[in-house]
Amino acid sequence: MNKSFITIRIGEYLFGIDLKHVREVNRYLDITPVALSPEFVSGLMNLRGQIVTVIDPGIKLQMEKRVISKSSRCVILKTAAEDPSVSQKDTLGILVDSIGDIFTICSSEIECSPPNIIDIDVKLISGIVKLEQELLIILRMQEFLKAA
Repeated sequence: MNKSFITIRIGEYLFGIDLKHVREVNRYLDITPVALSPEFVSGLMNLRGQIVTVIDPGIKLQMEKRVISKSSRCVILKTAAEDPSVSQKDTLGILVDSIGDIFTICSSEIECSPPNIIDIDVKLISGIVKLEQELLIILRMQEFLKAA
C-alpha cells in the first residue's frame, strides 16, 4: 500500500507528514504570541478569518525553537471534522523551516525508528525512509498533536 508524505525541514532534519493530515501550506506568517501559552505554541494566526493555533515542532521534538525566515512556512492541518482519523477539533498549524517535495512511498519501505536518534523524542516518530541522499523521518501525528 502506498502513502503520500509532504516533506518538511525542521533544523537539520527532513520529516514527513502523511498528506492525509494536511489541509494546506501557507507562507503568510503573521503570528501573534499568546501570553501564558505552553512553550510549544508559537502563537495565533488569522487565516482568512479563521484563528489558527501555530505550534513549534522544534519544541515538541525537543529541538530548538523555530526562527522565522524567508523559507519558513506554516503547514495547516485538517481538523476532526475534515479527517475522522484526527482528534483535534481546532485548526492547528505547524511552523516549519521549509517545505520540500511530496513523496509517495510503499509502506514496506518504511522502517522502524532507530533507537539512536538522540536529538528527537522517538515516541513522536512512526518510522524512517531511506531516500537517495538522506533519511526521511515520518512523524506520528496523533502522538505529536497530543496536548496541543
